[in-house]
Amino acid sequence: MKGFVSYSHYDREICELLKLPLRAICRGFGIDEFWIDTNTTTGRCFRDGYSEAIDEASIFVLVISSNSIWSDEIMEHEIPKINIRAKSCDGLILPVVVDDCFWRLVVGTTLASPRDVNYNLRPIRKWRPMRDGINQAGLQFADAIARHFGIKPKQLFDWSGS
Repeated sequence: MKGFVSYSHYDREICELLKLPLRAICRGFGIDEFWIDTNTTTGRCFRDGYSEAIDEASIFVLVISSNSIWSDEIMEHEIPKINIRAKSCDGLILPVVVDDCFWRLVVGTTLASPRDVNYNLRPIRKWRPMRDGINQAGLQFADAIARHFGIKPKQLFDWSGS
């Protein structure tokens, strides 16, 4: 199983932080990888590599921000292709909201993260410290993966005495 992360390169800082819980999710659930483009500069066109990575993925992290909503590349190329792929493979879309933006235009009533203890959406940039929002999003991703695919994370180490 593979994942794909869609984000505006203007939000690279947030994407770098999201790599941390995504690595733990890969270990715990046996996911091969989350494909994250870190080579393309901002403003470049939808490139080869994206299309193949989307076609191989069944989990899609959408990093939703003002920057991504304003991006023609994301809104006209990535998101439509992700939507088609997710429908065809019963994939899982995991939206994470970075800032106050028109996120409902992108994900509609899909539950976005991170959510606080009262289950209210709080964009990552509003969490103090911001790392708490990243961690909360990661926990919510793991829960969604377990429910959607009917799998439990594996215990990485055997702590029994024998």
